[in-house]
Amino acid sequence: MPDPKQPDPEQIADALKVVEDEVTKSFDRLTQVTDTVAKMRLEFFDRVVLLDGGTITLSVTLLGFWASKDAHVPMHWRELLILSWISFVFSMLFALARNWVEHDRLSATEVYNAVYQAFSAIIKFSQAVPGPLANKLVENEAARLKRKIKEEESLLRWTKSTGIASLIAMLAGFVLLLMFAAKNVFTIGG
Repeated sequence: MPDPKQPDPEQIADALKVVEDEVTKSFDRLTQVTDTVAKMRLEFFDRVVLLDGGTITLSVTLLGFWASKDAHVPMHWRELLILSWISFVFSMLFALARNWVEHDRLSATEVYNAVYQAFSAIIKFSQAVPGPLANKLVENEAARLKRKIKEEESLLRWTKSTGIASLIAMLAGFVLLLMFAAKNVFTIGG
């Protein structure tokens, strides 16, 4: 007669199968989301590069137009133009950093979800097969889950900070460029 305190081998096998299936589903989902996030990062960076780079290009074109109109007309507030270009370059760099960190954050979130699902599966396993081994597994997974949550929170702060910095730099670039253009359009045009 089997010992009632000893878990049934079939019960252990069934519990392990459930754990394995849930972990596999988690990591399949992780791969799919990571691929989607990588595409989003490229699209966002393309848009920022086009906007900031296009604005710099248009401002250079404006300078060429003014120079062709009358090469002897002095440019006013050149420093604003240079500062606007620097702002646009910083905007591009911050956008790149934001996308990089956001990609890492979303990936970390998916890893967190996978770890959470694995943790849930281990809890189910520990309920099916109670004992010190199961308790140790639950403790280890709980600690791992807490680390992943802290990592995700840290990356979220970085994502927000770099995103805001990118937008502020872009806005500053537009304001400086508009001030430069307004001063010089009215001077050259008038």
